[in-house]
Amino acid sequence: MTASLQPDGIARSFLNVLPNEVLGDVTARSVIINVEAGRFLYDPELAVLDRGLLRGFVADSTGRQLTVSYLGAASAVGLTHLMGRSFPAAFQAVRDSRLLQLDREQVTELGERYPLLGWSATREVTRRLDDVLAEATRVAFGSMRKRLAFHLLALTAADQDGGPGRPVRQADLALAVGSVREVIGRTVSQLRDAGMVSTGAAGVMIVDRAGLRRISDDHR
Repeated sequence: MTASLQPDGIARSFLNVLPNEVLGDVTARSVIINVEAGRFLYDPELAVLDRGLLRGFVADSTGRQLTVSYLGAASAVGLTHLMGRSFPAAFQAVRDSRLLQLDREQVTELGERYPLLGWSATREVTRRLDDVLAEATRVAFGSMRKRLAFHLLALTAADQDGGPGRPVRQADLALAVGSVREVIGRTVSQLRDAGMVSTGAAGVMIVDRAGLRRISDDHR
């Protein structure tokens, strides 16, 4: 379905260096893709996330996953396709999300007409690379407690009202962290005993967001 509304995800994305009339044309030629929470996207075409939250991850042959990035509204996926490259990452919708799939030929042409677009796309790719390097550092040097705190906060990033956010299932935490449920369960119990989270049938709920952030940001 061709976009018949005027979402602002494109205007806030790496395309924001383009004139307003060009942005309007890009939006008009985009295609809306609604992605339900939990659904996976493999090797997506170039698109901008208009709303929702995506988890980018890599997986091995056994299905074990490691999250490398979280993408919020106005983030782009599939940028490497413009360079004829494919990055071995897939995505899962953490929340019900909406992507605006772009016309790749149109964006390529705009990149030739507007040199600043290339720099803007490079900044977007660099942010994803920073995410990957940060996660590699957490895996190599961080405790499971630190890693779990980071992913709990990220998985509830769409809840910005200061409240506890939605519960997260331990199975989803295990996928995000790239660990097994037994290890996740022990670490969740430690955080619960410290008053950071609560647990119930619906999953893990954040009780002390500031405390989890201190654990996540601890550089020791």
